[in-house]
Amino acid sequence: MELKELIHPLEVLEVVGNTDVEISGIQSDSRKVEKGFLFVAVRGTTVDGHDYIQSAIGKGAAAIVCEEIPALSDEDIQVSESKPVFIRVKDSADALGKSLSAWYENPSDNLILVGVTGTNDNCDTPVRDVPEDGA
Repeated sequence: MELKELIHPLEVLEVVGNTDVEISGIQSDSRKVEKGFLFVAVRGTTVDGHDYIQSAIGKGAAAIVCEEIPALSDEDIQVSESKPVFIRVKDSADALGKSLSAWYENPSDNLILVGVTGTNDNCDTPVRDVPEDGA
């Protein structure tokens, strides 16, 4: 899938590079990044994914989604083919979810939700009475 399709639903603040690049996977764990992946640097409570951007680039990340674009020299970027595309967003955790949804072709768009409620611990609609077609 092309990067521009994955970042379309994001609130992008800045792009450095060409978004017409093919992405072969999405990862927020730099140890699992492979060549052509989109790495999303997420700030956690104990670990900041931004600290691992250079590691992801070294493993061949084609693009980086982050809240702050790091100042990296050409020596820091140890990828011989090309520099990764940087996409700056306000909230990278939110961007990770939206990118993954786009990657999997927005599966929640096809869900049919049914709510069954009752009062005083009473439920008059057993699950077996719900039609299989959801109607």
